[in-house]
Amino acid sequence: MIYDPVQQMFQRKEENRNSNLIRNKLQLTARNLAQKGYRLYSSGDRASVGEVHQLIGEINGYIELRKSLTPYVAQDGYSAELKRCIVKLTSLLEDQHG
Repeated sequence: MIYDPVQQMFQRKEENRNSNLIRNKLQLTARNLAQKGYRLYSSGDRASVGEVHQLIGEINGYIELRKSLTPYVAQDGYSAELKRCIVKLTSLLEDQHG
């Protein structure tokens, strides 16, 4: 246990810096997934079923990863946006298979 206030401050700064680095990379990944999702959704009938299923799996994996990292990295709005994206992609699949 560190009792020196200056050392504690530097340790907290380092922890915050590391959390921010991880959060920034996660946000970049989430933005890319959302863009792919909306691009696929807007392509409509041209989207292959395999692509849609793969992207839904990637998005679900990202959401589960974010849940597991919640104690260390604060949540953001991307998980909710990606859940909406899954709903749209699922409706696209339903429309294709009518």
